[in-house]
Amino acid sequence: MVEAGQQALVDFVAAGGGFLHQEWNAYTHDEALKYQLLADLTLLVRGSAGDVGTWTVVPGREGHPVVAGGSIAVSGIGNYGLARVYETDPSVVLMTMAGYDAVVAREWHEGRIVGMAVAGTYAGQDPYSPEFLGLINDSAAWLGECDRDGDGHEREFCGGDDCDDDDAMALGPATFYADVDGDGYGGVAETFCESPGEGWSEVDGDCDDNDAAAFPGAAEEPYDGVDQDCDGADLCDVDGDGADADACGGEDCDDEDDTIGPDAPVQMDDGIDQNCDGVDEVTPTADDTGEPADGDGKGDAPAAGCGCDSGGGAAGVGAGLLAAGLLLRRRRV
Repeated sequence: MVEAGQQALVDFVAAGGGFLHQEWNAYTHDEALKYQLLADLTLLVRGSAGDVGTWTVVPGREGHPVVAGGSIAVSGIGNYGLARVYETDPSVVLMTMAGYDAVVAREWHEGRIVGMAVAGTYAGQDPYSPEFLGLINDSAAWLGECDRDGDGHEREFCGGDDCDDDDAMALGPATFYADVDGDGYGGVAETFCESPGEGWSEVDGDCDDNDAAAFPGAAEEPYDGVDQDCDGADLCDVDGDGADADACGGEDCDDEDDTIGPDAPVQMDDGIDQNCDGVDEVTPTADDTGEPADGDGKGDAPAAGCGCDSGGGAAGVGAGLLAAGLLLRRRRV
């Protein structure tokens, strides 16, 4: 394998992939001095070769998914050596054979690796019994596990959205909203595993992210054509009577009084134009002639010659003066 291929394999595992190797990687790396870029993926050190025999689960490792099938008998030959030692992300020995390490696992960066001591079909050997194939299958399942922390979210390498698949409390990325005007409400949504910090908000709904005075719940300025509180419209009905003010092109002539509006009930004779028709309604009165009121809301003028006013002709004036003179003479006496 050329170095470009080796590096591609290393990058794949570091990003979250899985890699299973057998005895030949240890031989090639330590004895043939090839595959030198695969040191982090080659978990067994080459010692010598011999019959592999029975592989026994290391006490305390019985719960590891790779060795769920327990100890097995393996035929063929393989590597006699120990697990490679790493300063960080150490490997774990899961099975041994006659004092040597047979199965080793390692979690490295985002990926996982399993190394086995068997040499496969070298020299006509056939170690692939049902028990050994079970070990291979369990290893592959562990290497390719997509929900490692069991929180129901798959890791990103598998196409999931789990931000940290080693922590069941860390679920998928949270949604944040760009808050350009800094009013605490955002507009454009994006997802992040960690808070992106200043300029972002966890609350959406900003209808104008270039105006810090416009956000849900902001004080609304009526009749200015601006939707400050982001309810979808400018405030045109201050008194809440269902009719827009005339300042907004509506028919409410007094938008501070909910008893005044185009559909408000009329109160007669109070000097107030409740229904905004331009006049106050007054109670109709009967005509002075004794005829029924004509319903125009105005009293009729008195009929001519009825003697009801001070201007009823010359006879009326004379009679009035005579009565006044007699009253004055009587008071003097």
